[in-house]
Amino acid sequence: MTLLAQIIRGERRLEKKVLEFQKQLDAARKAARALGHHPKRNKKRMSAAGRRKIARAQRQRWAAIKEAKKAAG
Repeated sequence: MTLLAQIIRGERRLEKKVLEFQKQLDAARKAARALGHHPKRNKKRMSAAGRRKIARAQRQRWAAIKEAKKAAG
């Protein structure tokens, strides 16, 4: 067997392995999608200004609750 024939045979063997792994990967991705895993979804991130606005509103709500408790008792 010539060296070229050995290289071609090895290349075919590797191509078969790659196809097997690709099938396994596709099956794993399909199973993950069925379980609700979506890797392409981006997480929605809140800006720092938005967090400050929410925190300020929450502090105002707590202040109102504390004032109401003081007035009641």
